[in-house]
Amino acid sequence: MNRRIVFWSVLMLIGSMCGACLEEKATFTAGTYPDMRPEENPDPGPDEDLSTKDIVRIAPLTNPGTGYHLEIKYVVSPDGIEEFFNPFTTPWSYYPAGFIEDGVADNNAGRDELHLSQLYFYLSEFHDSETIPESAIANMQQILDAFRENGYKVILRLAYDPGDISIGREVRDEALLKSHLNQLREFILRNINVIATVQAGTIGLWGEWHTTSLAASQSARNAVVNTWLDILPESYCIEVRLPEYKRALTLDDPSDANCIGIHNDYFTAGQHPMAPGSDVVPGTEDYAEAASYAPYCYMSGEMPYDEDSDYGLGFNLDVNTTLRALRDQHYSGFNLTHNNNRNFPNWQLVKVYPKMLDGLQILYSEDYFREADGELVPRSMYEFIRDHLGYRLNCLPTSSVGAESGNLVYDIRFTNTGFATVVNPVEVYLVLIDGNDQVVKEFEVDTDPRTWQPYAPGDSSFTVLEHVMSGSVPAGVSGTYRVGIWMPDGAAELANNRYDNRFDVKWGLNGQLSH
Repeated sequence: MNRRIVFWSVLMLIGSMCGACLEEKATFTAGTYPDMRPEENPDPGPDEDLSTKDIVRIAPLTNPGTGYHLEIKYVVSPDGIEEFFNPFTTPWSYYPAGFIEDGVADNNAGRDELHLSQLYFYLSEFHDSETIPESAIANMQQILDAFRENGYKVILRLAYDPGDISIGREVRDEALLKSHLNQLREFILRNINVIATVQAGTIGLWGEWHTTSLAASQSARNAVVNTWLDILPESYCIEVRLPEYKRALTLDDPSDANCIGIHNDYFTAGQHPMAPGSDVVPGTEDYAEAASYAPYCYMSGEMPYDEDSDYGLGFNLDVNTTLRALRDQHYSGFNLTHNNNRNFPNWQLVKVYPKMLDGLQILYSEDYFREADGELVPRSMYEFIRDHLGYRLNCLPTSSVGAESGNLVYDIRFTNTGFATVVNPVEVYLVLIDGNDQVVKEFEVDTDPRTWQPYAPGDSSFTVLEHVMSGSVPAGVSGTYRVGIWMPDGAAELANNRYDNRFDVKWGLNGQLSH
């Protein structure tokens, strides 16, 4: 892959510096140049009532490991990737059926530019085998290679029992579960740059820790979680099904609790009669407890299907309570394939605009609602959630970059108006770009994006935080350059694809930034 193109496609251009006159101070507000000054904006601002205006669609901002996601499920076979099948279709559908292209089409997500999927690997055939055949692991690798080629990350869950008695098998041996996970250690590490998070899984129906004799074993649950934590690199997260499951764990290293989030597989924002015991219900101790550690973990969820059962979700959720729950629980991912015939279509019709969000204390950047001509418009709730799952970084107009005494001097101020922060390790660089769009210099910035919280954890006023990256470094070059921010995946080097821009962090576009 061409390094120049990779850098150029992900850089946010925040200003220019002139190195030809390095003894003179040359500082420009982010996004402004000597021959281009911002015009006064006549728009009245975010207090304008937009409720009577029509929804205007907005292009998605895709960031790695965040957003709406697909759900792709295969029973693993040692006999070839073409023998991988989805056990939840009638008849079973074999790979490549049910992969990314089908998932996008089936969920009307063509314009969403999805880049995240939950991936179930059912290891049913090996439920009583001491080892997983190397051919099966090689076939699993082909699936992850296909995700990588499509620019996707995965929320990985291993399980044994899909609920079909002709396929599903219980694993009754705790030691066997640990052995299988350890056998997959190298496979997991080799693919860590396409794994957003892993779900503890393995035990019970669908890997959800129920409907099996082993699910009652706290020792087995501890073993699975501790083995996952031992396998994953430092600072990567796992998820368990419910706060009570996390609370009951005995960890080999108690500090690892900071790396355990929740996958809420019954998200109804507490509004369904069956929510207690299945959902993380607002107003409960579980909800408050999860909110206390959610800022530091990967959090995700899915609504129930709209089905004729006690657990089916056959009504539209209250939108205000839903938005607050996503904010409070710091959601990074949300399953697009569940309830996509009811709540998601309703979200397409619900207007979201600054005045409404102010009343709910939901963070946003005004730029998100502003069109190119300066007009403020409402967006749909569907797109607002899509674009605020995870983080959304916004450069502020008070930022500046410049040249002074041979140094690159920078003061970059920004907010994060997403529901969460950056969860997995990400590196941060400032780069100089010449007139031929070539990156000529990189400067690593000493900062940790995982600390870029949208609001201070525990702040009941949800006041947006202003973050700062500032400093001065020897430029080492002379000439006129643009300055960009480059944020590659911290795990990219592990997979030998450091310059794969599809997994780099992008910032929100505004008057300060362009890609």
